[in-house]
Amino acid sequence: LSVNNNAWNQDSSGGICTYVCDTCPKAAVSLYSLWNWTSTPPAVHAYPNVEFRSDRLPLRLGDLRSLNVSASWAFGPASFSQAARDPNSPEDLAYINSNNVQANVVLDVFADEDQEKSQTPSKQKYEFMVWVGQFGKASQPVGNRAPRDPPVVARMDDVDFTLWNGTNSNGQYVYSWIANETLTDFDMDFAPLIGFLAKEEGVSEDVYLGTIQFGHETFLAASQMNFSISSYAADISSNRQTGDSTSKPTASLPVATKVSAASQHSIFWVDPGWSLWLSGGFFLIGFGAML
Repeated sequence: LSVNNNAWNQDSSGGICTYVCDTCPKAAVSLYSLWNWTSTPPAVHAYPNVEFRSDRLPLRLGDLRSLNVSASWAFGPASFSQAARDPNSPEDLAYINSNNVQANVVLDVFADEDQEKSQTPSKQKYEFMVWVGQFGKASQPVGNRAPRDPPVVARMDDVDFTLWNGTNSNGQYVYSWIANETLTDFDMDFAPLIGFLAKEEGVSEDVYLGTIQFGHETFLAASQMNFSISSYAADISSNRQTGDSTSKPTASLPVATKVSAASQHSIFWVDPGWSLWLSGGFFLIGFGAML
C-alpha cells in the first residue's frame, strides 16, 4: 500500500496536508487529511488516497474473480472531536450541508487495453469509480447532466448503486457507481460492479485493471475539514492460476444484480442541472509515502 497527498490541482485559496501513522503495523493503514479550499466555482483540488499495490496487477478484467475492500473512515470539520466526525450523524451532516462543503469518498480503478498504460496516471482509457460518500452539489459524477432513463441500478449486500457514465476532460471513459447511502464502514467485494460493466455496458473484458485507489476528492470548504481512514485493506484475485494466462478460468466473471430503479431507497434531490444523494503518532507526508 502507498499513501498519496495528491494535491494535483492546488491553488492559493487553501491547502491540504496528509498525515500517516508511523508506528502502525505495515499491513495496516491509519491516516488523516486536513484541508480547505475556497475558490469558486468549486473544482477538485486534491485526492488524498491509499493505493493498493499487488503483483496481480495489471489484471485482465475478464479474469477478475474478486476485489475485496474493507475500510472505516470519518469526515467532518476539524473542530469536531474524532467521535463526532461521522457524516451519518445529524450534527455532522448539518454542518457539512449548512457550510456548503463539497467533497466525496470514492474507490477509483483505472484500466486500459495496454498493460503499461493501465498503470500510467492520466494515460488510462477507463476510470471505474464506486462512491461511498457524496457531499454537496459540486461533487457530481461525470455524466450527471445527462442522467440515464431509466436509471441503471445494481444491488450488492443490500446496498443499491446507481450507474452514471460519460467522458471527462482527459478523454477517459468514466463509469461511476454511487451508493444510495453513506458507507463509513464497509467490507465488500466490488468485482461484481466492474463485471457488470463488461456484461451490460460494453466494456471489453480485455482491458487491464492497473491502478486501484481509495480516497477523498476535495472541492470546497470555508473552514478546515478532516478526512480520516482508521482502517483499510484490499485484495484482488484472478479466475486463472497465478502466472498462467493460458490456463482455463476456474470461475466466471462476477456480475452485480440489476434491480428496478423503483426499488431504490435513496433520497434524490434536484436543483437546476444538478443532482444530490443525501444520506448520511503521525508524520507529515508530501506527495507520497510508502507504508
